[in-house]
Amino acid sequence: MKKLSISMAIVAACGLLATESFAEETNYKVGLALEGSSALYKADNHYDYLPYPILDLQYKNFYIEDLEAGVGFEVIDNLSVSGFITALDGQYISSSDMKKGYRSINKRNYQLSFGVGVEYDFDSLGLSDTTISYSFRGGKHGIIQRVDLSKTLPLSSSFVVGGSVGANFYNRVYSRYYYGVKKSELGGDITKTYRPDASFSYDFLAWGDYQITDHFGLRAAITYEKFDKEVKNSPIVDDSYQLTYILGAYYAF
Repeated sequence: MKKLSISMAIVAACGLLATESFAEETNYKVGLALEGSSALYKADNHYDYLPYPILDLQYKNFYIEDLEAGVGFEVIDNLSVSGFITALDGQYISSSDMKKGYRSINKRNYQLSFGVGVEYDFDSLGLSDTTISYSFRGGKHGIIQRVDLSKTLPLSSSFVVGGSVGANFYNRVYSRYYYGVKKSELGGDITKTYRPDASFSYDFLAWGDYQITDHFGLRAAITYEKFDKEVKNSPIVDDSYQLTYILGAYYAF
């Protein structure tokens, strides 16, 4: 419910910006998707389904992309820097979501993250719509660093696909909050505490965007993320990977 409330609030806030004068200077899309993800934890349900906002807004140096909002600046040709805020970062699980025998855990919450990033565009090297980026973000429950190589490929005037490969580095605070087990959480099938060190994952993303008309479009994406042994060895983690997909529709102004 928390994810739904924030997603809808962001959609509503963007709707307030859709005035004629604003739209003249803005690239603007808003919509809603269904997000499905496989359970990383030892949860009752192997798949979880939640609404997910489709937001694409650019106004001068300001942008909103789904659950991320920020400002970006080109410092030299093909090199840009940004500062941003990410909502619903991290993982969420409550004791009631877990399998029987694992319900003694404390709830893990999402965090609101603040970060900075740098991105280089390979256009000058003849690789159009290809970028490499680095970002550093963190919040109440820890810090994530990410390196990402991405490519966008227009197949026609109405159909665009893309993909990326990335690596994520989670600091010790993050790993212990989301995957560690405290003494107070022991019970049932959880028989030992666990204090992981900093952890790592890599992921692959593929997506497509199809503009049906001048205003309506469809968007789909799938992500596979593989975690290292610091995460896999946790007594409350079921799999070493997580599969996430998104399917939705949007309106373009």
